Amino acid sequence: MSLEVVIDADFVRAVAAIPEDADLLLRKVEGNPAAGQTGDISPRKLMELLGIEKYRAPYNPRFLCAAVHSLVPRNPYIREYVDFLKGVEPALTCRYLSAALYNEWQRPFALEVLLSYGEREETVRAAGWAMTVPELREIALQFYKSCGPTAATVRSMMGALKNEDPDVRNSATNVLLDWGAKALPFINPPIPGSRNYGIIRYVIDPIKPEAA
Repeated sequence: MSLEVVIDADFVRAVAAIPEDADLLLRKVEGNPAAGQTGDISPRKLMELLGIEKYRAPYNPRFLCAAVHSLVPRNPYIREYVDFLKGVEPALTCRYLSAALYNEWQRPFALEVLLSYGEREETVRAAGWAMTVPELREIALQFYKSCGPTAATVRSMMGALKNEDPDVRNSATNVLLDWGAKALPFINPPIPGSRNYGIIRYVIDPIKPEAA
């Protein structure tokens, strides 16, 4: 799965539509949102610069966008931003967090926040993509284990079984085996002769006895 599957055009347009004053703010703190770099600034200081009260921050697009772009390792306040974003309504942040997956420095922290929201369309898509990135795979696996088998998560794992990378296929196989018979209601019977018939049989057969 490519990153383009995770990040659709709406996400890109949303980030491109950052208000001009927010862009100037980020430059003021030595940042450029397009490059994914921000200054070492705390959430409280950022609120002061924006002139917003703390209770309004979770609903302020400029603050949310700046907070996501502050998810860089060198920022000493990064855990404050991560904890803050985890507490915000996902509908307000998913587009910014998904777009941040484009940036190699921001992506581990953006993914951590994104997947903390539980099963959503955006989070399952992001987890499916993260399965293909070695350094992010463990975060994705923890997400699938936490969510358990659902129509969306099982479909995502079945898709991973078709990946060319054997490590991705093995990881997906292990998740399905961990889910056991609980995953069966969401698995379409494999069609003999299809490309992935053999590997799906390998996953389904061992858990058939549990379903009895």
